[in-house]
Amino acid sequence: MEMTPAKTLLGKALRQALGFGLVATSAPQGVVPQGVVPGTSQRGQAARSERGRPGDPAGGRPQSRSCLRRADRVHRRRSAHHIEKQWTPKLVRRVLDPLPGLLLQPKIEQSQYKISYYIDPEQAPSLDEIVQLLHQEEQAVNVTLSFGQFLDLMPIRASKGLALRYIAAQWEIPLDRILVAGGSGADEDMMRGNPLAVVVGNRHHEELSQLSEVHQIYFAEAHYAAGILEAFDHYDFFGGCQVPDRSETAQ
Repeated sequence: MEMTPAKTLLGKALRQALGFGLVATSAPQGVVPQGVVPGTSQRGQAARSERGRPGDPAGGRPQSRSCLRRADRVHRRRSAHHIEKQWTPKLVRRVLDPLPGLLLQPKIEQSQYKISYYIDPEQAPSLDEIVQLLHQEEQAVNVTLSFGQFLDLMPIRASKGLALRYIAAQWEIPLDRILVAGGSGADEDMMRGNPLAVVVGNRHHEELSQLSEVHQIYFAEAHYAAGILEAFDHYDFFGGCQVPDRSETAQ
């Protein structure tokens, strides 16, 4: 089994692990941390040369740059159309702006597919009540709470978990060869399912606590990047890359 040098991997992991949501993949021919486009590993390169980039003719025959750019624009438009379905941010804001305990975050924190508020849990309605109010106005959105004070609303077809599964499917990376790391409620849907996961030690203690009994989710003692490195050891990420038996972890 050929592996990317550990020093390079750990350096990239450390640089990206200061924020949450780090994703690394372990494949039979290599390990690809987030920040390296899936497909730049030996496995991905082989798959890409065999089937071509998105928009290439069958067999991977090269195309001109202009053809690739056109194919990329078409793909982006299709993706945007898929995500935008049932997403009406003006109506979402019309429902939430008047609520007590919610304050719209600065413009720099908003995006085409995300509305962000500061939330005071003591004054604002609960998340269930907020979701119910949105449903009453026929607004189906993803609602996440991070660190007890940041409320994000996104299209129902947009989330970290859906993005992770899309990339895994596109590049044929098994989910059980992917490690995701997080520490707040915004990371929950990314951690559920088949990927390996670690909740780092500097997590928000109330959020993600309900995941403590999920076998493939590891709760690290160490904080930040050290918590991710702890998970590398726990899962033997550069070797067997698997969830340890409960009997082993109990010892």
